[in-house]
Amino acid sequence: MATPITAPIAGNQNFSLVTNAAAQLPLLNVTDLEVGNATTNSLRVAASNADSTTLPNPSNVRFTVDSFGHLTTAQQTPPTGSFTGAITANTIFTNSTDCAGQFTATGTAAAGDTLTVTFNRPYGTGIVHAVCTACNDGAATASSNGYHVVATSTGFTLTFLGVSGANPCFNYFVIDAGFI
Repeated sequence: MATPITAPIAGNQNFSLVTNAAAQLPLLNVTDLEVGNATTNSLRVAASNADSTTLPNPSNVRFTVDSFGHLTTAQQTPPTGSFTGAITANTIFTNSTDCAGQFTATGTAAAGDTLTVTFNRPYGTGIVHAVCTACNDGAATASSNGYHVVATSTGFTLTFLGVSGANPCFNYFVIDAGFI
C-alpha cells in the first residue's frame, strides 16, 4: 500500500499525483473528493471502510461516472424490503443499492397494500426519487390501477391504489439533492 499523504489540504486546493495503474492513493477522513482521470475521463469514488477512500481499486468502487456520463453504484449491504397486506414477500434484487435497484412483490396486491424499501444508510433531507414499473404483467396492472410512493431519509413506501397483477416488479432511483 502507498504511503498516505499526511499534510492537511484545506479549502479548494489542487494537487497532482502521477501513479501507475496498480497504485493506490489512500485518503483519510475525506469529506469531499473530485477526481479526474485523463485516460478514461471518469470519476470513481471508492470506500474500503467508514473513514478512508482508496482509488483506483475497482473492487472497492462505490460510485462511477464514465466518459459517457453513465452512473454506476455498488454497496456491500443492499437495502431491505418489507410488505403489508395480501403480498407474501418483497424481494430486493441482489445488485440493488440505496441509490438504484429493483424490487418485486410475491403475490397479488390489493388496494392499500404496501411495499417498503429501507436504505442501508439514511440519506439527508433532500430526497428525490423515481419509482417505475418494470416489465411484467403484474407491474403493468399495478400501473394502470395506480400506486403512489412516499420517500423519507430512511427509505420509501409504495402503496397500491388498486389490485395489481401477479408479482409486480418495480425499478427505483434515489438521490439526495440537498436543496429541499
